Amino acid sequence: MKKALFYLATLSFFGFFILIYFFKVDTSQENSVAITGVVTNIIEGPSYDIVFKLEGDDTRYYINRGIEQGFNVEELQDELLGVEIELWVAQNPISNPRHITHLTHGTIAFSEW
Repeated sequence: MKKALFYLATLSFFGFFILIYFFKVDTSQENSVAITGVVTNIIEGPSYDIVFKLEGDDTRYYINRGIEQGFNVEELQDELLGVEIELWVAQNPISNPRHITHLTHGTIAFSEW
């Protein structure tokens, strides 16, 4: 009985993570919320993502495959570090980092809408 319970718990655990891994994030405007903050760090993340940190916020925000979309980390740092910006992020309570769906500031424009 203990073995069966152990196998069931293990299978449930891995099943849960497989579901999370393949969960598609709704990036529509209706499912996005605005976040405003001062940019403190911009780095290249895994899978060619661009990751943003905002002042006083432990959450990381990312542009999915931003490098492949033509963004340059150094140029973004030059223009956005220390600047207050508005990001729109997909509502997904189980995700950190949060998926950026829309960002505009100066000459920088990004949108998935």
